[in-house]
Amino acid sequence: MKRFFIVTILFIISIVFCQSLVRIEQSDLKFIKSLYNFDIAYVRGKAFVEIVADKYDIGIFNSWVIPYQIIIEDLPEYYSARLEPEDMGGYRTYSEIVTAFDSMQALFPDIISERATIQIFDLNGRKLETFNIDAYQ
Repeated sequence: MKRFFIVTILFIISIVFCQSLVRIEQSDLKFIKSLYNFDIAYVRGKAFVEIVADKYDIGIFNSWVIPYQIIIEDLPEYYSARLEPEDMGGYRTYSEIVTAFDSMQALFPDIISERATIQIFDLNGRKLETFNIDAYQ
């Protein structure tokens, strides 16, 4: 279910914000500095700049008549294809985080306090929980 939700969101984003990774080979630092208004992903010295660009940005590059190379045509599709079923992209779910904290507290009760609930709520309406790590308790 999570994968379906993530893929659906990425599909909608790809329709609305179809973005590509574009490489511009350039050695002129003044020109590279002129690209700072774009979404720069990587700069390799005076060799090239990689930019996350939408169709509007690519239109600007075409009007400037500068050579560019599209490295990845559709970034949302590229990254969604890398996800495995039930994968959160390397992030843990809320319940996994709570379980990990509880395991650490059970292993190190002398330095990690039990979880305490505070009166602040997250986006899902859950009360936030805290714990204290202190080697000098």
